[in-house]
Order: sequence, then structure tokens, then C-alpha cells
Amino acid sequence: MEENIKLVKEFTHTPQIMRQGIRVYQKKFVYPRAIIKSVVYLLMIVGVVALILSGKLSESFKILGYLAFVGLISLIFRELFNPLKQRDNIVQTIAANEFNPIYRLTVKEKTIEILTVEDEADSEDLSEDDTDIESDESCDTEDTVIPIDGSLKLIEENEFFLISAYSNMIYYIIPKADFSAEELEIMRKINK
Repeated sequence: MEENIKLVKEFTHTPQIMRQGIRVYQKKFVYPRAIIKSVVYLLMIVGVVALILSGKLSESFKILGYLAFVGLISLIFRELFNPLKQRDNIVQTIAANEFNPIYRLTVKEKTIEILTVEDEADSEDLSEDDTDIESDESCDTEDTVIPIDGSLKLIEENEFFLISAYSNMIYYIIPKADFSAEELEIMRKINK
């Protein structure tokens, strides 16, 4: 039995919306974990420094203590600055592409489907020998089905919706730019 379709919308991303969306995702889901890990590493650093300064370690163990100190400092640095680096890499990749992929959002009663539709550059590159493509669906490259349940998180910002699912392991940024007032209301009521 086919689910009742509430909304079908195609969209693309701009670098600005992606930067803002990733920042919101990281602030909400990535940085809290990174801060907890950094505090644990900091406590370990305090323990290592206390051992080194206590004078109870032999010279060979002091060298290991110094190495542990440097290693823990680098882990803190990685936890706090990798998300920033990842965000910049994603945004630069989007900004460098001449043709952004087109995504299709389908909101149903119990699921949300987001798929990447082949972008214009790929469709122009198809040669005349590729006549076995019969429908638009055969051009789809990626399909994600997200159940609408308690694990789905929908965050609304001024310019986009952020959908997070599967224990916040995946997220999608849906720009509001081309949404009508009715479509915005459908999005707001997804998880209610």
C-alpha cells in the first residue's frame, strides 16, 4: 500500500546555506561530544603532568609522559578543529562545482525520502548511445528513507530546515527559499 504523499520538492544548496546548516548541526550534535572528549583528555593531561612533576618516574617513563602529553594535546586540537575543517571543505567543494546536484524531498505519512537526482552536467554528458535510460527514476543516484519517529529531529532556522536522523549520524539541510507558506507548514508538522 502506497503512503499518502504530503509534499514533493526539489532543491539545491548554496555555499552560504550549507555553511549555516553545517554550523547548526555541529553546534547541536558534534561540539557537545567534542567538548566532553576534550575535558577527558584534559583530565588525562593533568594526571600525566602530576606524574611527571612528582619525580616518581624514571627518566625513560618521563619521556613517555612527555609523549603522552603531546599526544593528548593533539587529540584536543583534533576534536575542536576537525569540525571546522570539515565544514570548510564541504562548503569549498560546493562553491567549486559549476552544477550543484538537485535533491528531491518527498514527505509521506511515515517517512521522508531524500534522493539525489542527476545534475544537469551529468545529463548533458550522456551520449546518444545511452538509450537504455527510460525513466527519470533510473537517473537517481542516491536515495535515503528516514522514518518519521522519535529519533527524527527537525530544526527550523530562518533560511533552512535541518533534518537529523539515525542517532544524528546523518543530516540534511533543506533550504526554505522556494517553499510556499503551505509547504513550510507541512515541514513544520513533520514530527508532531
